[in-house]
Amino acid sequence: MGILRRLRNLWRNIVHRERAERDLHDELHAIHDLLATERLGAGMEPAAARRAATIELGRVDSLKEQVRDARTGAHWAAFVQDVRYAVRLLVRSPVFTVFAAASLALGIGATAAIFGLFDGIVLRKLPVPDPDRLVVASFGGPNGRFNYSMPYPQFEQIRERNTTLSGLFATYPFGRVTVTRGGEPDAAEGLYVTGDYYETLRLAPSVGRLLGPLDDRPSQAVAVLNHAYWQRRFGGRADVVGATVTLNQVPFTIVGVEPLDFSGTEVGRPHDISVPMRAIEMLSEGKPAWTGASTTWIYMMGRLKPGVTIEQAEGEMKGIFAQVSLDAATNANQQRRAREHQLRLEPAATGAASGLRDGYEPWLRLLLMTLGGVLLLASLNVATFLLSRSDARQREIATRLALGASRSRVIRQFLTESMVLASFAAVLGLVLASWGAACCFGSPRPRAIA
Repeated sequence: MGILRRLRNLWRNIVHRERAERDLHDELHAIHDLLATERLGAGMEPAAARRAATIELGRVDSLKEQVRDARTGAHWAAFVQDVRYAVRLLVRSPVFTVFAAASLALGIGATAAIFGLFDGIVLRKLPVPDPDRLVVASFGGPNGRFNYSMPYPQFEQIRERNTTLSGLFATYPFGRVTVTRGGEPDAAEGLYVTGDYYETLRLAPSVGRLLGPLDDRPSQAVAVLNHAYWQRRFGGRADVVGATVTLNQVPFTIVGVEPLDFSGTEVGRPHDISVPMRAIEMLSEGKPAWTGASTTWIYMMGRLKPGVTIEQAEGEMKGIFAQVSLDAATNANQQRRAREHQLRLEPAATGAASGLRDGYEPWLRLLLMTLGGVLLLASLNVATFLLSRSDARQREIATRLALGASRSRVIRQFLTESMVLASFAAVLGLVLASWGAACCFGSPRPRAIA
């Protein structure tokens, strides 16, 4: 059978199903009349001829079912029929339907809401090209505790000497800053970044340009807006590029806007505006500790070169870190501390860890497993009620089997009813999860927890 003919038959059997059923009914009766006519020609009485024709043709309902099964698109048509029948049954039993759907929806909704939070904090990768090549450096001492802040001099030496990373950058969140344009002040979250920040992350601007190495100079008063903040504060206007705003009463020129969905590399700490690292000299009231070899305040991330493993990069950077730490030590105590402190590299595809992830990840895992168990119990409870309903439908099942339905057909009908109920509960559960997330965690924001 040609493909066009098969498609035409599929369209007819699904879209014009009632016409196909009428044609089947008429065809079977025509065959019955033809057989009866043949018996009449053989000398049989009319009643006996019709009875003989019926016996030869077989049970009409069973024969119709066989023809339906042989049609093009028969499985899809049967599935649609089963779904319609399942919906009718659920509508006829509103108490059972509401109880079963509510039980599943609450379990699905709670589990989905917590999993969404767990995904945003722990699992979701940064929206940058090839995030699996990103690494983050941590700094620790003899007590075995590592944190993600490092001294700036060591960072500069590592950036100059390393041969295993294609890019290395440092960041430092400076918290709330007052952004003023046209006399309208607004509170925003600020971030200091070094010149290789956007280049290493391989990000492209939505509007204008991003910060680069040439901006990593003293008194370079330029800034880049986060895309969400640009939409919220400036209405997404392209003419914001080149405009002047004041950050804590210091004028800065906006040069571009970050790409959509990007809100930083540190989980749970999104930023609204980023400025060059050296701009700290203009915005900070105290003198920045640029040369403090033991003052940890920056966060360092990088991107591995193609073919380089994280172990190879860590080995090289450990040696550089140890050497520059000893070179910067000015007394015996600092030399001892330099020998004790170590550098470690960790994968950073999901961003740099923070107090939010470290504090909430174990509890989120426990809560997710607990809610998974609750969802399993709810599913078992609904399954028990479905089995009890099947016992009450023994008469219906016996009637369907007597009319020629196979056992597999009956089982398929029950599975379809369960699927329809589960689908309705899943949709309701996802709506509850979305509503609960919006109520509990505020309006969604990429990689941010309100």
